[in-house]
Amino acid sequence: MYVELFCRSNFSFLRGASDSRDYIRRALEQGMTALGITDINGVYGLPRAYEVIRDFAPDFKLICGAELKLQNHPSVFLLVKNRAGWGLLCRLLTVAAAGKEKGQGFLTFDELKFLSRRFPGADGLICVLKNEANNDVARLRLVFQDRLYLSLCRYLDGL
Repeated sequence: MYVELFCRSNFSFLRGASDSRDYIRRALEQGMTALGITDINGVYGLPRAYEVIRDFAPDFKLICGAELKLQNHPSVFLLVKNRAGWGLLCRLLTVAAAGKEKGQGFLTFDELKFLSRRFPGADGLICVLKNEANNDVARLRLVFQDRLYLSLCRYLDGL
């Protein structure tokens, strides 16, 4: 069964259009059993999505994550496997936003590597790269080891 992992809510300004509650309702209408919400540099839409799941579909699987901007590199998508991974994701997002203008947060690769080694929970995060990030696979594999995945898309544009 298909599960969308990269939904952005309306909190990801100019990138996401719908409220995360609407995403969950629509997924339930389509018979889906899980959905991932990955707002840019935050977990803003997750509480609203959880409200719908709690009230209407307690067996629905909410895949929590975020799109983390890296300085001078394409973004990475971090998906949470467990509570320790959630803690590390929140720490990474906090450091990414600290001391920067609103909406301009990012981590350097060295910060990502340091924080992932220094704090528990690294094995609780899965890193997914989009097509354009394949030049960074070797460096990110040092951080995420066997929890690094490459998302492939087939574009029907004739190329």
